[in-house]
Amino acid sequence: MAIIKDINEKRQALKKLVDTFKKNYDQYQAAEYKEQRIRTDYLNKFFELFDWDISNEEGAIEEFRDVVIEDNLEISGAQKSPDFSFRIGSDIVFYVEAKKPSVNIKEAIPPAFQLRRYGHSAGLKISILTDFHEFAIYDTTVKPSKNDKPSVARLFYCTYEEYEKQFDFLYGVLAKENVRKGSIKDYITGSGVKKGTSQLDKEFLKLIETWRSELAKNIARNNKRADIGGINMAVQKIIDRVIFLRIAEEKGIELYENLLNISKREKDVFKLLAEYFDKANRKYNSELFKHEAFINDLYIDDDVLSDIISGLYYPECPYAFSVLPVEILGNIYEQFLGKTIRLTEGHQAKIEEKPEVRKAGGVYYTPKYIVDYIVKNTVGEKAKGAAPKEIEKLKILDPACGSGSFLLGAYSYLLNHHLAYYTKRDNINKAIKNGNIFQAHANSYRLTIQEKQKILLNNIFGVDIDAQAVEVTKLSLLLKLMEGESDESAGQLFKHSDVKLLPNLSDNIKCGNSLISPDFYKGKNLSLFNDEAMRKINVFDWNDKGKGFGEIMARGGFDCVIGNPPYLFITEISGVERDYFFDSYDTSEYRFDVYGLFIEKSITELLQRKGALSFIVPHTLLANDSFSKLRKCVLENSYLSSVVDIGPNVFQGARNETMIFIAQKVASRSTRVVSTNSEIFPAPLKSFTINQKEWSIGPKYAWNVNISPNELKLIARLNGMDVKLGDICSINQGLRTGDNARYLSNSKKSNIWKHAAGGKEVGRYKSLTDQLFVYYDSEVLDAPRRREIFDSPEKLVVQEIRNITLLRRIIATYDNRQFYCLQSTNVINALPNKTELKIKYLLGALNSNLINYFFRKRFPSNNHIASNQLAQIPIASPNSDQQNNMVALVDQMLAAQKAQNQKKIDLLDKRIDDLVYELYRLTKEEIKMVEGME
Repeated sequence: MAIIKDINEKRQALKKLVDTFKKNYDQYQAAEYKEQRIRTDYLNKFFELFDWDISNEEGAIEEFRDVVIEDNLEISGAQKSPDFSFRIGSDIVFYVEAKKPSVNIKEAIPPAFQLRRYGHSAGLKISILTDFHEFAIYDTTVKPSKNDKPSVARLFYCTYEEYEKQFDFLYGVLAKENVRKGSIKDYITGSGVKKGTSQLDKEFLKLIETWRSELAKNIARNNKRADIGGINMAVQKIIDRVIFLRIAEEKGIELYENLLNISKREKDVFKLLAEYFDKANRKYNSELFKHEAFINDLYIDDDVLSDIISGLYYPECPYAFSVLPVEILGNIYEQFLGKTIRLTEGHQAKIEEKPEVRKAGGVYYTPKYIVDYIVKNTVGEKAKGAAPKEIEKLKILDPACGSGSFLLGAYSYLLNHHLAYYTKRDNINKAIKNGNIFQAHANSYRLTIQEKQKILLNNIFGVDIDAQAVEVTKLSLLLKLMEGESDESAGQLFKHSDVKLLPNLSDNIKCGNSLISPDFYKGKNLSLFNDEAMRKINVFDWNDKGKGFGEIMARGGFDCVIGNPPYLFITEISGVERDYFFDSYDTSEYRFDVYGLFIEKSITELLQRKGALSFIVPHTLLANDSFSKLRKCVLENSYLSSVVDIGPNVFQGARNETMIFIAQKVASRSTRVVSTNSEIFPAPLKSFTINQKEWSIGPKYAWNVNISPNELKLIARLNGMDVKLGDICSINQGLRTGDNARYLSNSKKSNIWKHAAGGKEVGRYKSLTDQLFVYYDSEVLDAPRRREIFDSPEKLVVQEIRNITLLRRIIATYDNRQFYCLQSTNVINALPNKTELKIKYLLGALNSNLINYFFRKRFPSNNHIASNQLAQIPIASPNSDQQNNMVALVDQMLAAQKAQNQKKIDLLDKRIDDLVYELYRLTKEEIKMVEGME
């Protein structure tokens, strides 16, 4: 059936469908009327009215069909997968579970639970349960329970008799183009926040953390000789193996309920489980099941294992492993890896956060849309138009792979690319003959296991300092390899080939510290480093052909380096490592961050001469002084094809501002600069192109993503002015007490207590308030500063902490009452021997639109207004009339602020701004540019 375009024709077609159903209603209600018939006779036609290509008339390959329809078989009462998967591109957006009309959808518990398990396990927002007679939309963000009433999490319900009345609503939510534009997200958020909603990853994380805790405690209690390293390894391996085998059961590759039957044994559950692991090792020939005598010899109480395993089966289990995306499992593991097992003196196991995670404030996994963007613009560009033979040479690296999200994204991209190539009309027969693809169904083809293995082994590489992370990355990639496999495909492989289902990834994913080479120990006394210290440092030799990637490095390095390197300030790094970084990396300066070292390493060593690098990193890279050398390194050693400033809220639970850059070794004509946010990414709020040479000659090599080429010219002209604030004034951060509770007070207790002001007490042109006092004794205060800074007859005080999102960055006021200002302020004193400019003239300039505009553009990435930044503000030299005019306006402004006369304040602001434009000789076009920011 061809898709109907006209909306009125759709209504007529729906009416005809409803009338036909009503006419034959009794026949459809009969028990012998099969589910397959309702799909063919009604549901396919129904969803085609919402513009979904059910029959794949476009001829899209399997991975990109609008709708995937499954012919399901039940295993022990549990169906393997949903009937329909509706997709935009390769991403599933909702499931539809079909039932025959005799099923009571409104009141029956099992169908609702079954559908909600699918949708929830896949991380979908909604899914649909229907037999055409009834139609229900469920919120599948809500965790399902087998005892839930069918009404739980049900957002919408109607019968076929209401379809015509509800057509506009249903079309608005479910039509393909509307879904593409975000209709489901709008619908689910517009339905209100529902009690009980929670994220799948948080729930599953809680579950496997419970497993870890119970296993660790039991192993520690029953195996007194087990050390902490062995316990951590054993717990990780057992969990990984159980999850893998449970998923293999859902695919039919393992006999369904194998694990469950083992768990039901009256004794020796772990002994039987270990034997099953050894059997799996022979079958799959993978490191995942490699025989570990230490693990097999453990004693674990039967009930612990039985409870874990029995909770993984329908109907007790709320998760459908057949549809659980590998990416979601990876996100869960990323959180899981943030904690580790510790042994107490009494050999009891305790679970605690890893020190590096505690310092970083938690674990934040990278959202899929960020991974997909980086992969598309690096791997995608390298693979564009390339045949599989050419892609064999492509080497992709994540040097801090964590749970493997970027490597998964790259692997998925290459799988889709290969399938699209092989299923072109001219290539299909040859690809089938060569064993690259096989025909799964009519007009449906899939890559063979051999082909998927070849892609994985040829193209995907990673390193991580955490051995557990390395194991999780391997597991994630192996699970991705198994996607789409079944008992039939695996059976054919085992029967007719020497190839095993799972490849060995030890040459692809390695454990080590990407930033520290063996030269770390050069000249050091090795006796000072015990086994634990060396394990923690975990040096990695990239050029070693066995332990590193010697062969790839010998060819010049990797073609693509991608990822989300760790964010860790120098202050959070041990002294011996910090010293090594300062000695070994040219870009380490001031308060550098470890992510910067990954960038330098990648650009200068790991990336081959035509390679591409893309990381998501903190916004501080753009203009922070601590990264000036790093920016210079990137600009001198590569070409930036794009810089994307995303802002906050990319990582759930963290507000740190982020950005993506894509650097290539091949020359590009210009850099595309995009400002966006996490809600609309990658659509731009603002974008322009610029020649990176403009950044190379700019101050501190700043990547000014919020400055267009025209704005850059204005900033460069202002920056080139002869007189800077630091030339004519002393600028100091306020004093630091070291103990505010002790040295600050709301009352003056003696003459040693001075009027004080912090950032909160500073308002624009506002008098400092008499509400705070500081005990000023230079012998006891942590950083007292010089008295003359505060005791001068007049000075300016500027807020030191200002959010970078605020349009007005500089808030300054005048003080002639000798306030002692705190560290949340900057204090400006004119130097009489350096200038004849009056302090109130400077106040008017600092509070003006133009100087705020300059400061925002020049220093875009720091919440702190630093004294060295204020020192770089350009100061125009007025004639006597201009200076007197400014001082008079500022005096009036100070009085208007005191009187709280807002109308006069606004008028004076305009006059001061106009005078400043005149002083700095702005053109009308430049004034429009400045005013446009407000």
